[in-house]
Amino acid sequence: MAQGLVTYKGGAVKASEWMNAAANPASAIHFFDDVFGTGAFTNATAENGAGFVGGHATTPNAANGNTTTSTAILAKDPTSLAFACKGRHAANAADGVVGLAAVAAGGAVAPASAVGAYFTTSGGNLTFQVRDAAGVETLALGAAPTVDAEHGFVYQNGKFMVYVDGALKGEVDRAFPTGDMRFVAGKTITTVQSTQTSFKSFDYVMCSVER
Repeated sequence: MAQGLVTYKGGAVKASEWMNAAANPASAIHFFDDVFGTGAFTNATAENGAGFVGGHATTPNAANGNTTTSTAILAKDPTSLAFACKGRHAANAADGVVGLAAVAAGGAVAPASAVGAYFTTSGGNLTFQVRDAAGVETLALGAAPTVDAEHGFVYQNGKFMVYVDGALKGEVDRAFPTGDMRFVAGKTITTVQSTQTSFKSFDYVMCSVER
């Protein structure tokens, strides 16, 4: 059977075999949510927050360090993977996070220790990092977008290709971290924060994984 392409703005990668996955879910997983409801996410997510129309969610909606997460595990030891989330950071982009991390549903993300592949912000700047038990690799990406922008990465053959709004920003050579990965978005636990320091809202999230 011909292999399908996981495509998204900025690139394409041979990834999950879509028809094979339909017949055998053990071979792949495909997740997409456009946030017209919040059932796929933990209760740190507020549907249709102030200033946003249908299909946006604010995240998180409480003044603590917890993130929004997916209730389901989206990846574990993938062969290849494509991830994208369209959303925005708060104006000061101090302690935001978005991506995939090995945390419990509704858990918090500490960039100094949380295993995963995700974007973080500090001092208004955006960084992509891949952290595993052995350490971390980072990629500086410049100013964090405070308007809706797609944050994405593709993993294949031991390499991450990192995109912001469809533009390839760089690559990270590292194996995918081991663990049960959930979608994470919102605040890190670097400091006690308000919602004004977080990855503030998102419009959609998608993840396609070849197991």
